[in-house]
Amino acid sequence: MSDYPFERDLIKRNLSFKYFTDYMTADVRQKIREAHIELSGCWTETSYKWDGFSRWSLFKQGWFFDSLVEEYFCMEKYIEVEKPDMFIAHHECNRWGQIIGHLARKKKVPFVTFQEGDYYNDYIGFVVHTEYSNVDLLWGNKTKEVLKEYLCSDDKMFLIGNTHIDSAVKTYGSPETVDQIKKELSIPGDKKVILFLVDIKYGGIVDRENWQHFSEGSRPTRFGGGSSL
Repeated sequence: MSDYPFERDLIKRNLSFKYFTDYMTADVRQKIREAHIELSGCWTETSYKWDGFSRWSLFKQGWFFDSLVEEYFCMEKYIEVEKPDMFIAHHECNRWGQIIGHLARKKKVPFVTFQEGDYYNDYIGFVVHTEYSNVDLLWGNKTKEVLKEYLCSDDKMFLIGNTHIDSAVKTYGSPETVDQIKKELSIPGDKKVILFLVDIKYGGIVDRENWQHFSEGSRPTRFGGGSSL
């Protein structure tokens, strides 16, 4: 689960850690107040220009704005106090990655990021994968070629980790292999099978009975014995 509170594990193991907000000193509070005043007008104007904000409640918008400002200045204080030699992040595509990346560049701290997931389709968020990072570690050439199409910096991307995925895609994606698999599964050559991987990020369903009920309600296939959607 992407939002799992990992600090619980640290607490159980009696390991020390700090939240960004633990660096909320008096001078940081003052910076936050000044930033709120300076940015509130710009934020309101932007909110009315972009249709995406209409999908969030006013409460959510306010919480998001407040969190961004607090996290930015607390992270800045963290860098000043702890003086890290390097940042390593999963990626720089979300707001934390962007905040860390911007401050790492501002404070001249090296910033290393990793590939997030497999890239099967187009996603505009790919454009920021090397916006701030000094090095972006990828799984294979296929991923690198995808990110290059989104104008990510070629000189920042290095291959590491699951590089065998490139060869696996070529092997199992060939027409001969696809035909062979269809034959083994009794799928007509002119038919396709679409697999829906249901995202459980916002409410995990771990009970097997629920998934069985979901599967039983789907339309039976005309080949084999499974179900399709």
